[in-house]
Amino acid sequence: LSSKGCQQLRKKAGVHIPKMYDAQLRPSPSNPMESKFSFLYEDFAPSDGWYQQWLLHDIGECKAALSTFAKAHAFFWDGSSFWNDADAAKEFEAAVWQSGSYIQPKAQIGTCEIVAKEWATKRLKFQKELSSFDYWDDLGERLESVAEENGRLAHPFS
Repeated sequence: LSSKGCQQLRKKAGVHIPKMYDAQLRPSPSNPMESKFSFLYEDFAPSDGWYQQWLLHDIGECKAALSTFAKAHAFFWDGSSFWNDADAAKEFEAAVWQSGSYIQPKAQIGTCEIVAKEWATKRLKFQKELSSFDYWDDLGERLESVAEENGRLAHPFS
């Protein structure tokens, strides 16, 4: 959030995002789920005109929220003028995760290797619906044999 790209987002797109004063990043490349992050942001204080509320009250607030999200995403979209600034683009690409979640296969280390074991412990929950099918007994092994490759093929950030 302290990058050149975020500064441009504030200035050019008018998207109000908090300034980041400090970040402590402790990524764990060998086990991303163990990564730890801490951020200290500018306060959006009531004295500066900001307030918090629970949920959105009307269609106008909903449109304002969606418009802000759309502006923030569109500003960095492939082909936008942001990418004309090579330094900002390089900094941005180096700083942003390919995916802001842990659902990508490479962040789920070891999960594809335990599908059969997990099926063996959970299959009784599905007995009524699936036990009459031929694949009932070896479903876990069959899924495990294709899980990693299919996850890699299906996920854009693998």
